[in-house]
Amino acid sequence: MRILAFISAVMLLCVGAVFADYHYASHEGSDEYPYTSWETAADSIQKAIDASSPGDTVYVGSGEFLEHIIMIDSIGLIGISMDSTIIQGTQDPGPNTVVVRPGYDVIIQGLHIRGRWFGGNQYYKGVENLCAGMRLYNCEISQCDYALFGFGTCIIEENVFDSNFTNIYLKLQGYPYVKNNSLLVSADWNTIIEEGTIVNNYIEGKQDATIYTDYSSNCQIANNLFLFVSSPYEVRSVEIFWVWRSLIENNSMIGGKTGINLQYAPHSDTLIARNNIISGMSGHAIDIWAEDTATVQASISYNDFWNIAGDDIKIFHGSAQIDSVGNIRSDPMFSDTTDYWLQAFSPCIDAGDPEIFDVDGSRSDIGYTGGPGGISYQYVDLPPAIPDSFIVSVVDDTIGIVWPYATEADFSRYNIYRSNESGFAPSVENLYAVIDTSVFKDTEWYNDRNYYYLITAVDNQDNESAPSVEIPVIFVGIGEVPSPSVPKAVTLYQNYPNPFNPRTTIKYYLPEVGAQPSQVKIVIYDLMGKEVRALVDKKEYSGEHAVTWDGLDNNGKELSSGVYFYRLFWWGREFTKAKRMVLIR
Repeated sequence: MRILAFISAVMLLCVGAVFADYHYASHEGSDEYPYTSWETAADSIQKAIDASSPGDTVYVGSGEFLEHIIMIDSIGLIGISMDSTIIQGTQDPGPNTVVVRPGYDVIIQGLHIRGRWFGGNQYYKGVENLCAGMRLYNCEISQCDYALFGFGTCIIEENVFDSNFTNIYLKLQGYPYVKNNSLLVSADWNTIIEEGTIVNNYIEGKQDATIYTDYSSNCQIANNLFLFVSSPYEVRSVEIFWVWRSLIENNSMIGGKTGINLQYAPHSDTLIARNNIISGMSGHAIDIWAEDTATVQASISYNDFWNIAGDDIKIFHGSAQIDSVGNIRSDPMFSDTTDYWLQAFSPCIDAGDPEIFDVDGSRSDIGYTGGPGGISYQYVDLPPAIPDSFIVSVVDDTIGIVWPYATEADFSRYNIYRSNESGFAPSVENLYAVIDTSVFKDTEWYNDRNYYYLITAVDNQDNESAPSVEIPVIFVGIGEVPSPSVPKAVTLYQNYPNPFNPRTTIKYYLPEVGAQPSQVKIVIYDLMGKEVRALVDKKEYSGEHAVTWDGLDNNGKELSSGVYFYRLFWWGREFTKAKRMVLIR
């Protein structure tokens, strides 16, 4: 979801900016004042800005510029692209250390603005917007305590925020418009904003809240994808503090502790939450904390609350009158774990508020792709998930296998394949049974041979999943009753994509053997065998898991291009071979 589009100068005219003269900064120019061509370009960006007047444009060539920029009012600062033009801060951090400080009514486009990572309370800012009218397009801001900090009204569109302590911190006196950005993992808060519009963003969370609204009277949060990549038991998708008239609609919130956390609500008509998918929360889907004397009037309707450990809606303090219709509790059936689009036959299709419509004119889907701010795409018809987490038993004359029942809305049945040879492939010849439950009982077996089972899931359209791990029932001796043996196949899959830049996903499977949850560790090594990143080190339950690596080492620094290896340790032992992957910068 990293957006790399470069808006041309012609497009800038569409937002009302008309620039008079042009000035240039480049490592290839002759540094001749007033720097009005690439041939005479200034050797620093600040020189070109100082030669400008309101209404001018400063173009910046490719390469790295080690400086801190103070812009004047009403100018444009435009680089080649966020991948080519880099402004790197050089000063030691302090309360006023800023890489780029805009003036009033400026455009900043096509730059990579990079601080130097010092960690909390150092106040190293990428862009400090203290004036109104800033428009920030197609930029990347990274390695800052505050990537974007300020108070003024602004438009923030199609940018990448990556590896910052806080990505966006905008408070007081402004109404920002935040759209189509990739807000990647931050060390603390992802976005703090008092009021404004936050739409169509991809937002990764690590800890605390990803969007925190404070003392707001009007805030719209719509069509955002929230995805939590680590510390899943602490993070909230949206935290609303002392807010009234907030609209949260058509978002997908995947993982974390709480989807929406409403704090200290003082007035009626506080919250409208509709058409959201809130899935995989370790706490509650929606928390409400009202003042002692306040009764929250909230409309929470047409949402999908799926795989929620706690309550769908939990009132902790004060009281609430909640209008709640059309909510469902179903597997949303995502087509993948990258874009989180919906599969065909998802219960979230055309299940949103009937007064809201998708871009194709049909009733709104639930989730971030639905509603007028969503997208139109082709629903794919995928097979059900691969069955896993088996429990095997042998009681009297029955071999029993039990596993979690499929959650897909279009699920139909299970195919059971059996063989006396390990390593077999499922086929028509060894199809042993077809059942519509997740409990299989086999009474036709003999005690002079071993048995091996594979199980697949099939939907109503006859799409069949890949087979499960092999489930063996092994004899311990001739004539003895076989002992059940659940799959011991710890599986480490090849990362995808590979080669990759800057992220890749590693999937792995843990069988249900011994105490649960089980200790698992995934470690990444360089070619010399040196550990560069401990990616996973925790206890997890059996089943299939996935983790994303961002190409950073244990200290949060970017690793260079090259070949790396990753290994999985289960209960301290390595049961699989190391896998090879290639990072390309």
